Amino acid sequence: MAKLTHVITKKKNKAGDVIEGIFIPIEMNHLFKSDKGNVFMDLVAFDSVNEEYKQTHAIKLSIPKDVRDKMTDEEKNATPFIGHLNANPRSGESEPNAMNDDFTDEGEDDLPF
Repeated sequence: MAKLTHVITKKKNKAGDVIEGIFIPIEMNHLFKSDKGNVFMDLVAFDSVNEEYKQTHAIKLSIPKDVRDKMTDEEKNATPFIGHLNANPRSGESEPNAMNDDFTDEGEDDLPF
């Protein structure tokens, strides 16, 4: 998730405890909301066989065509890489990629939970 445009922040929960979380803007990350208020991420998988790690596909965030057509090659290459997929579940397990925090916001608003 840290590859998306985001802010790591600390907020207070209902009990008054400070907890750390990630805020991911919906529109900036080309996410979309359903009529029921659920938020979805559209992903695309590319063939990317890596025998050493037993991976068959690379997964990236799917950008709408009208937005992608306006992007430079550099912007297209910077599209968030989500991870790898092993389409053959019996051939091994993959390791998650480590992500770095981009920045932190110590906001004052409280959380609803």
